[in-house]
Amino acid sequence: MAGKGDRNMMDELIQAEPGQEAWAALVKDLPRAFARLDFEDQVKAAERLAGLAGNDQAQELIGKLYGQEGAGLPALIILGKALNGTDKPGPELIAEMEKWAAACEGEESECGPTEFFSLPGNVRRAVADHLALWLKADMLSALKDAAPTKDQQKMLAKALHRARSAGASVSPEAAATFHLAERDEYIDEAYMSPPDATGTCFFYLYRTVFGKNTFYVVLANDLAGVLKLEAYQVPLPKFRKILESTKNNPLAVVAKVEPGFARFMIKKSEESGRRLGKPQSEDYLGNRRAIGVADAPDQPHPLWNKLDPDALKTEKGLVFKSGELIGLRLFEDWMLAPLEEGKFIAELAEKQASVLQLSEHQKREQEDAMYEREAKRAIEQDGRDAWRGRLTNCAYVFSLLGEDDNARICAAIALTVADPAAPVPPFFTALLRRTVARLTGKEDDKKGPGQDRGGLVIV
Repeated sequence: MAGKGDRNMMDELIQAEPGQEAWAALVKDLPRAFARLDFEDQVKAAERLAGLAGNDQAQELIGKLYGQEGAGLPALIILGKALNGTDKPGPELIAEMEKWAAACEGEESECGPTEFFSLPGNVRRAVADHLALWLKADMLSALKDAAPTKDQQKMLAKALHRARSAGASVSPEAAATFHLAERDEYIDEAYMSPPDATGTCFFYLYRTVFGKNTFYVVLANDLAGVLKLEAYQVPLPKFRKILESTKNNPLAVVAKVEPGFARFMIKKSEESGRRLGKPQSEDYLGNRRAIGVADAPDQPHPLWNKLDPDALKTEKGLVFKSGELIGLRLFEDWMLAPLEEGKFIAELAEKQASVLQLSEHQKREQEDAMYEREAKRAIEQDGRDAWRGRLTNCAYVFSLLGEDDNARICAAIALTVADPAAPVPPFFTALLRRTVARLTGKEDDKKGPGQDRGGLVIV
C-alpha cells in the first residue's frame, strides 16, 4: 500500500521536468516506490512519462519502470507503448496485454492458457494481479491448473487467493470458459444522498472485502474531493437495520444506485480535488482498492437513460416552475449566499428605502433584477459545470425515489444552468431570496430541528 510519501513523489513527478534537480531524485527513488502505488496513480505517472517519451532521461525512467515487478497492467501498457529502442515491446505483445485488460472488463477476447504462458514474466505477473483485482477467480483457477511449472502455479495460486479473499468464488463449470460465476455470498451495494448546495454528499458502499461484509461511509465534495471515509465490519442483518433506519428518518434522503456509478462519482470527486491541490482523506486513499472498481468515465450519467435532455430543453415551463422546488425536503437546507453578504443586503435596503416615487410593480422589477444579477454571480463562483452536476444528481435521486415530475424539473434546471446565455432559472433566485431572509432574520421559523441528511447511526 502506498504511503503519503509515495503519493507525494507521484505528485512531484507530474510537476517536475527532466534536467531539474527534483527530476534526478525521482529517477533514483520512483522505481522503488512505483510498486506501492495504487494502479490509478501508476497510470497517472505512466501517462506523464509517456508525454515526455522523446526525452532521453524520461526514456531511462520508462525503461526502469517497465522492466520491474509491481507495475500494474494498465500502466505497463502505457509504458510499453512509450518505450523506445531495442527493449521496446512489439505491437503483438502490446495487443496481447490489451486483450487481457479487455477480458477483465467483460469484453469479448480470445485469451487462454496458451496466450498467458507465452507472455514475458513481468507481464504474466501484471496480468495475474489484474485478474485478481477484477475478481476473475475462474480465469485464475483455470490458469493455475494449466501452469507448466511450480513457480508459475504458485504465483497464480497467490493471485487466486487474493481474489477469493475479496469475495470471488470459482465455478468448475465456468472455469474452462473463463466466465465469472454468480456469487450469492458476495455483496456489493451502493446508496447515495443528494448533494447539498456546496456539492457535498454521502455515499454508502456495502460489500464483501477479504471475506468480510464491510460498510463504507464516504463523504465527498465535487470540488474539494473525498473529505472522509469510515469503514465498519457489519453483518448483513445489522446493515439492513441501519439502512431502514436511514430511510425512515423524515429528514434524510438516500437512494440505491449502481455500485460502479457510486465509485465513479467518488473517483471523480477525488480527481477534482487533486486538480485544485486539495488534500484527500488518508483513510480513503488507503481503501481505494477495497471499495472497488469505478465505472468507465465515458459512460453517460444514468439520469439521461431515463430522461431525454433534448425533449426537456423544449419544455420551457419546467424551468419556469423551478422556484417551487426549494420547498421540498431535498432542498430544505440549501442556501445561495451573496458573494458579498453585507454589501448586497445593504444595496437591497437602500433600494427599498429609495425616495423615488416608483410603483410597487416597478420596485419589484428592480429588486428582481438585483436578485438575478447576484444569483448569476453566485452560480459562476463555483462554476456552471459544478451546478449542473449537483442538480443532475438531485434529479437522479428524485427519479430513483419515483418523484418523476420533480426529476424532470430538476433536470431542466441542470441543463439551463449549464448555458451561460440562458436566463437565471427561478430556482436560484428563490434560493437567494430565502437565504437573504434567513440572514436578515425575516424568514418564518417553521422548520423545527436542523436537517440530518445522512441519518446514519452505527451502534
